[in-house]
Order: sequence, then C-alpha cells, then structure tokens
Amino acid sequence: MKNFKQLVGVLAISAIAPAAFAHMDHFNEPYVGVDVTQTNQSFKNGHGKFEFKKNPLDASVFAGFKFSHYFGVEAGWDQQFKKSKTVAVNHSEDIEDEFGNPENFSGTSNVKYEVKGTHPYLGLFGEYKYHAWRFQALLGASFSKVKIKYTVISETGVVPADLATGVTESDSKSKVVPMVKLAAMYKFTENFGARVHASYRNTSAIKFKVGDAGGQAKLRDTFGLGLGVVYTFG
Repeated sequence: MKNFKQLVGVLAISAIAPAAFAHMDHFNEPYVGVDVTQTNQSFKNGHGKFEFKKNPLDASVFAGFKFSHYFGVEAGWDQQFKKSKTVAVNHSEDIEDEFGNPENFSGTSNVKYEVKGTHPYLGLFGEYKYHAWRFQALLGASFSKVKIKYTVISETGVVPADLATGVTESDSKSKVVPMVKLAAMYKFTENFGARVHASYRNTSAIKFKVGDAGGQAKLRDTFGLGLGVVYTFG
C-alpha cells in the first residue's frame, strides 16, 4: 500500500506538472499509456530454476513529460501477475532421530511454487524525433517487490515434516534496482500512438530464504519485450 501511494503521487506530479508550469517552455508534451511486457524472468540453477514458473507477463501504466527538447521524466507501475508451478519432490534418505536411531524417509510430495511482484519505477529519458517516430532511452530505478511461496498440496510415502501436506512457507523481498528501457513510439494521430520497448531490470540482486536449512532462491536479471498504446496531451 505504501508503494502504491508513492506511485500515485509520482503519476499525479507527472500529469499535473505540465499544466502547473504551462508558462514555461521546458514542461511539455505530457503523455500517459498502458502496455504489456513479456519477460524472460527466471531463477538460477540450483536456486529455484526448476521449481518456479518462468517468463511471467507484466502489465504497466505509465506517465511522463519532457523538460527540454531532448530530455524528460517517466514514472510507471509494472504489475507482475502470479504464476504457479506444481513440482514432485522425491525424498529418500536415512536420518537419525532424536534418540540416534536411523529413520528412513522415502516418499514424494507435490509442492506448488508461486511467484509474483510489483515493479514501480522512475527514470530519466532522452528522446529523438524522426517524422512520426519517437525514440527513447530511459535509465531509472525500479522499486521492486517480489514474493515467493510454496505449499505442499499432497504426499505419498514417508516424508520429512517440512514436506508434509499443508506446509506453507513464503518470503518477500523489496529492493531498489537499476533498470534500462529502450522504446520506439509511432504516432498515428496528433494524440494517439503505439509504443514498443525492450527493458532490463537488475533482479539478480534479489534473493529469498527457502525452508529452515539455509536454502535460497535467486532470481536472474530480467529482460522484457513490451507493446502498448500512448496518449499525448496537447
């Protein structure tokens, strides 16, 4: 909720500033838009790669304006929708109980792994116009929050307590990470246009705790390709 309020404030400033400084030439061409981004987000080998679903879809709203002929500011909210994957976890080993007696665990648990996130961002962009085209390069900060969760939904055989049916664990991490976005917009009319973009987010800086044995899930850096529509005021 706190991040959402901060983003609403940023978007409001982005929309209001051009009107508030209408007498100045350096606050111009405000715009708003929506897009969807297909990402290649995944986890590192041995740290969630085969457990968590990869390549989530993001949906975004964004707004920006230019404060000079070539430069401007853009803020946005990227919502990463929840993706889940069910994995069979096999377990077979002998472990001594509290009295030193060997105890065999040989069974399978079906575990549902989930991941979702939000990635509000703020950045500075440079823009170059060529006829009806606009090309932008944005460098910014993504205020990323990602949550993972796993739930044991069924079991067969004998499994450890942390893999018994009904066990649920989750972890979430919030981190400010650098991001880059390259975009090209084509204006069909004075106000409406379509925008495609390629983006990069340094999500490999985000790591999660998994279980009680010191395990970790680690994200890789995220790349994405997006398509959306833009409305330019004025």
